[in-house]
Amino acid sequence: MPRVSFDSKRHDSHVKSPAEEPPPPPIEVLFDVARDKYRRAILQYLDGITENVVDVADLVAHVHATTSGDTSESPSEEPRESGALELETLHHYHLPLLDAAGLITYDILQQEVHYQKQPMVAGLLAFSRRYTERNEEATSP
Repeated sequence: MPRVSFDSKRHDSHVKSPAEEPPPPPIEVLFDVARDKYRRAILQYLDGITENVVDVADLVAHVHATTSGDTSESPSEEPRESGALELETLHHYHLPLLDAAGLITYDILQQEVHYQKQPMVAGLLAFSRRYTERNEEATSP
């Protein structure tokens, strides 16, 4: 099954001891990642689990459940078609983008994602959740 993981060595600018956490990615990378609801959903799922490796199928199921209430999708889409579209979008776009950014390691052959928690990413996700909740409260009737 597919899994997602984080390769901490991608951001090493110096030799570090095993006790050090990986340096955070550049702020531009974090903001670019945070501007997309699917990438936020991916990272929120990964940040909330205890495992460092997850199957892509589990990740896709979570992302679909988290984002399927969005009204920006065509109302005529069938749930199965929508889920297949999300899988394809995650597989071909979002997971490779997160991998290239150094936030995850996407093993396409094993269909796994490897992730190592980072405080800066967790902080950005917490801010994103608070912002979204306040925005929804302000716009709800």
